[in-house]
Amino acid sequence: MLIHLLSNGVKFTDQGEIKLELKLLSMKGDEQLIRFVVADSGIGIPDDFVEMVFEPFKQVDERLSRRYGGTGLGLAISHHLVELMGGSIDVKSEQGKGSRFFFELPLQVASQEVEVPLIAESQSTAEPKAPEVLRSLLVEDDEINRQVIGRLLEHLGVTTDIAKNGLEGCSMSLEQKYDLIFMDIYMPEMNGIEAVLEIRGNPKNRNVETPIIALTAMTSEEDRDECFRAGMNQYIKKPIDFDLLKATVNLYRS
Repeated sequence: MLIHLLSNGVKFTDQGEIKLELKLLSMKGDEQLIRFVVADSGIGIPDDFVEMVFEPFKQVDERLSRRYGGTGLGLAISHHLVELMGGSIDVKSEQGKGSRFFFELPLQVASQEVEVPLIAESQSTAEPKAPEVLRSLLVEDDEINRQVIGRLLEHLGVTTDIAKNGLEGCSMSLEQKYDLIFMDIYMPEMNGIEAVLEIRGNPKNRNVETPIIALTAMTSEEDRDECFRAGMNQYIKKPIDFDLLKATVNLYRS
């Protein structure tokens, strides 16, 4: 939820700042009530749209959708997750002056400090065999998603080149042969479906037969079918599950 709200703040703020604030509201026993605030000085939200901002597929303006990308699902998913965790979320915004999203969650206090690694290390005493290093192209318009997915791939021994939209992805795929391509679906300039059709349909492209994995929050059967018809090989839904990403990468190691 924080990744999405911060990503939106970055996306819709051309200049100014984005702030993340946390505040302890109350503590009862081993439960704390925490308020999370993400505030930006970006384009803001019109008054007549604020009440609909957490509804699925709602976007302020079609022109903004073309410029910034997105499906209008992120805030609806965040709203649903906050409620599932027993909290609440709201927004205050003024068009042209920025937005302030805040949610409150009841969280359990850990009884003791426990260090948990992001990626579990092998307990075997035998020296592990170094995995084959793969080279991938990540086509993703969201800056924070690029950073998160890039780090996950790095942990899996995958070096990653970055394209910010389908047009960049197609251009880079003409110049460099990749072992894997990870393709976001909804992007400005050229979306993922269009990019895959361009790559698969160009005999001069060096990645005509490269495995392409869709990355998207759209998970209906129709969405999956559209990805496969375009020529994609696998489908991973967002937010990215590390174990599934790992299994997908290992599937294509020789």
